[in-house]
Amino acid sequence: MSEGLLHTKLQIPQERPSLVLRPRLFEKLNAGLAGSVTLVAAPAGFGKSTLVTAWVRHEACYTGKSTTPPVAWLSLDEQDNDLARFLAYLVAALETVLPDAGDISLAILRGPQAPPVEAFITPLINDINRASEPFLLVLDDYHVIKEQKIHDVMAFLLGHLPPSLHLVLVSRADPPLPLARLRGQGALHEVRQSDLCFTVEEASEFLNEVLGLELAIADVQRLTRRAEGWPAGLQMAAVSLRQQTDPVAFIQAFTGSNRYILDYLMAEVLSQQPADIQQFLLLTSVLDRFTASLCTYLLAATPGTDGVTQNGEVDTTVLDYLDAANLFVVPLDDQRNWYRYHRLFADLLRQRLYQTAAPLVPALHARARDWFWQEGWLAEAVDHALQAGDDAEAARLVEEAAEMALQRSQTQTILRWVEALPDKQVRQRPRLALYYAWALFLSGAPIETIEAYLPQLSGDERQLPPGAALMYAFLATFRGQMRQARALARQALDAFEPDDRFWRSMAIWVLSISYHDPTAASPAEGHTWEDAARVAEESGNLLVMVSALSEQGHMYKRHGRLHDAHATFEQALALATPSGEQPLPIAGEALMGMAEIELEWNHLDRAETLLVEGLNCTRQWREIAALPGYFQLARLRQAQDDVAGAEAALREAARLATLFDATELDDAVVVVYQLRQWIMQGKLGSAQAWVKEHDLPGTRTEYESLRPFEDLTLSRLLLAQGEIDAALDLQDRLLPVFVDWQHARLTIETLLLRAQSYAGRGEIDAALADLREALKLGEAGAFIRIFVDEGEPVLRLLGSLRAQTRSSLPYVGTLLTAFGTAQEGQVALPSQALVEPLSERELEILQLIAEGLSNREIGQRLFLSLPTVKWHSSNIYGKLGVKNRTTAVAKARELDILPSQ
Repeated sequence: MSEGLLHTKLQIPQERPSLVLRPRLFEKLNAGLAGSVTLVAAPAGFGKSTLVTAWVRHEACYTGKSTTPPVAWLSLDEQDNDLARFLAYLVAALETVLPDAGDISLAILRGPQAPPVEAFITPLINDINRASEPFLLVLDDYHVIKEQKIHDVMAFLLGHLPPSLHLVLVSRADPPLPLARLRGQGALHEVRQSDLCFTVEEASEFLNEVLGLELAIADVQRLTRRAEGWPAGLQMAAVSLRQQTDPVAFIQAFTGSNRYILDYLMAEVLSQQPADIQQFLLLTSVLDRFTASLCTYLLAATPGTDGVTQNGEVDTTVLDYLDAANLFVVPLDDQRNWYRYHRLFADLLRQRLYQTAAPLVPALHARARDWFWQEGWLAEAVDHALQAGDDAEAARLVEEAAEMALQRSQTQTILRWVEALPDKQVRQRPRLALYYAWALFLSGAPIETIEAYLPQLSGDERQLPPGAALMYAFLATFRGQMRQARALARQALDAFEPDDRFWRSMAIWVLSISYHDPTAASPAEGHTWEDAARVAEESGNLLVMVSALSEQGHMYKRHGRLHDAHATFEQALALATPSGEQPLPIAGEALMGMAEIELEWNHLDRAETLLVEGLNCTRQWREIAALPGYFQLARLRQAQDDVAGAEAALREAARLATLFDATELDDAVVVVYQLRQWIMQGKLGSAQAWVKEHDLPGTRTEYESLRPFEDLTLSRLLLAQGEIDAALDLQDRLLPVFVDWQHARLTIETLLLRAQSYAGRGEIDAALADLREALKLGEAGAFIRIFVDEGEPVLRLLGSLRAQTRSSLPYVGTLLTAFGTAQEGQVALPSQALVEPLSERELEILQLIAEGLSNREIGQRLFLSLPTVKWHSSNIYGKLGVKNRTTAVAKARELDILPSQ
């Protein structure tokens, strides 16, 4: 459990000495366990939390089984309206029943972009679903939650609630959740105000047996009727009745609505207390929670509190007195060190404080601010600073605390803090404005809103603070302005202090992202990702560690080193799977990278499995990052002859690009991919209309790195239209560009297109020369799909090349076999050969499979994560051409890879 969380929020509250057990309500709650959700909803003071506490503590959750279900408890407060904080506490509560639940969901919130609801709640639901036995999750005081994003999370959870979980919501009002749907499904059980009202029998037990008032049954009936069964009203009446010489007269005078009753009782309760206790109650009401040392600090400079302090310190017996006197204080831990006031009681105390001593309120909040700050409770300190009314000091503390909140992904907290300040205070503090800009960026605010709080870019970016330079660098990567991104990120990196590891890792990460640009100089590439991984590891920044390795994998892939790329992606996946069970969201980068390589190796089933998993992970981290995956999915669907699926993948890519307003580069890339897809499908009319509509070749000078891709696709269209000379002119110009970029795939594609162009002009020798160059590059990385995607023209050229050489060309044979999966009558490899040999690791795992070990046991034996073992097993099946373990072992023995039994 995180050290930054209050463990007392996760403990089932202590029972009150004045507890009245209510079997009729226990039975009602037990009956609700047949459904999925129980809602206990009533106004303040109706004993909702008391009832549920007694229910779970007295083992009343009995459904005919020998044991009661475990209970995860979370007491909510106003500060939990930050989505990251709420989810952190929710996960911590679940971990009291399900250890390690929610690790993936928490990791998602640490990403730089606010993820969609499904992204971080889905893995949590999957974790809950693994529970071996039913359990309860109680969310107490849910009415304090106002943040719609949290309601969205809960609505999604309610729509996909695992059968092992029964959710209990305790709230003063009906939460904005799909309750009507749950009612219609028979899944919702409700305990309402009418249920919670004390009966005369329960009121008599409470007043006479528990509190010892010895009231006549007629007086109990009258008081219960006047209070309308309201437990809090009866409790407050009992406090006052203890001091009455004529309780009958008091009860007869006890009239009016709940509001008036409460006002009357407040005066009666307070007036019965000693003056120093009254003062203590009023002054400490500014605190959401308190302990003796906090109260000492708060009251040290306040006159009139000598009676509750000894030598200037609050004696814990004062807190014990409040507890024993039933003055609506709630202990927050078993040791009774921390307390809070009953929320209704606190509201009324604060109202009275403002009525009687309003000038003291800012000073009290200021002292509370100082105590919390000194103790390291930064969020609480900031909240009191904002209430103290000193905007300048509040702004200073927000500025100090914002980095902590940013590192915890609590962007909503930063937004709430900053937006509680006058805008002038924010703009006067560049550092505070910068944190606000980061929070806006991570929460998906419009770019113009973000830039309004950043120093304006001018001719001399060297004057920018490093944090602002890094923000502009990040924005530049999304706009495709990689040179500017690199310059600004390096400027920020040079300016950050050596021990500022978190920000340095972020800066190096941005540098790493900027090297997606194929025009990047090679010598700096390895240095960048290695530095990013090292600094990220020092700061514990798993996001950057995995991303840096994935970047290196992409660089290997770009240079045609597919096996090295695959191994690097596999290493990144292992890092992103710390639990050995389920990958973290950032694993999506590695999974999508591996999927692209598997697709290139023509392992379509494995590519699909990885791609689907990678997209699911990536959407949970940062939705726009899934864009490349949808391009690969379109290519995969096309390879599977699923035209509708390919179109659907590109529609989703277009949707993501439209939603992301940091740049139009992503929209431009979608245009190119859509054009390419139509050409490959033979829809030349659609392609020509697309070119005209999008003004291709256009004047996209803002996206210089995209122009070669546009031109390569246009050369493909020209070739398809029979405009061979124009196609060749483009291809001749593009080939040296891609060679200079060391981009193997684009070089191979250009060579294959040029070979087809030469063949179209009848220049077969030139065509075969280009084909040989493409094969030379392709064989090093075992490229297959790039040749197969070209279809019959390249198939004919391969046949011509094999006939011309009149000798065995193993790589050509491999390609012809791959064509044979879709083309009838093509050459296949002998049944007793492998297209690709098994690696040492795969042989090791195959042997353990033959010994009968499960995937989990293999992982434990070889110290590999479960996804890694599954991955190797899938590779083994693909290379052997089998579908399962049994046939894999049999085929391996047939090929003498494993010894015969």
